[in-house]
Amino acid sequence: MTAVPGGPIGAGTCATLLNDALKWCLLPGDKPQVARAARIPRKGPSEGGWLLELRGRTMDGQQYVSELFVVRAGNEQPQAAFGVYWTGLGFEGSPFGPDNTRIPQNACPGR
Repeated sequence: MTAVPGGPIGAGTCATLLNDALKWCLLPGDKPQVARAARIPRKGPSEGGWLLELRGRTMDGQQYVSELFVVRAGNEQPQAAFGVYWTGLGFEGSPFGPDNTRIPQNACPGR
């Protein structure tokens, strides 16, 4: 459990996530809500942080559940360490249990 090399996600990672979502015609519908949060302690060289469970819907009404690992260095603003949004990626050893995430299906017409 480590943050992405070099720190929190950057603009390039966000652009990649957006491009992947657009390939599936997935657009955000509502503002995602944090349903649960769990403190993840520092372990060896890995930075600790918080694991958030995000729940929301895509524009076409599909539900998604994602886990987002967030780190906070000192008194800085919290920053996402992994971009998951609706990718369905989960946190290995998640305190929310295995198979907690749910990803939406391809929403492109005719697919």
